[in-house]
Amino acid sequence: NDVTSGKMRDEIFQALFDEFVESSVVGLRKPDARFYLHACNLLEVGPEEVVFLDDIGKNLRAADRLGMTAVQVEIGREQQAVDVVKKLVRARGAFAPKI
Repeated sequence: NDVTSGKMRDEIFQALFDEFVESSVVGLRKPDARFYLHACNLLEVGPEEVVFLDDIGKNLRAADRLGMTAVQVEIGREQQAVDVVKKLVRARGAFAPKI
């Protein structure tokens, strides 16, 4: 059911990420700049330190306007986005988890 799948999804995301921002919880939605800045504040990083992934152009453009590195995730071509992120992480000298 939806409740169980939602709980499982949340557990998976919580294991993979330091923070998980849900629109329905914070009362903000993409592409509102406040949504992105809320996530930055939670992580204590500036937008220029963020790699933002999404499949929707207006969300990517909003992130880009804030100074984030925006990576489009095309449906069915998710591995390409993962490869782009790996290259970005390595280029920035950051720790690269095994994806």
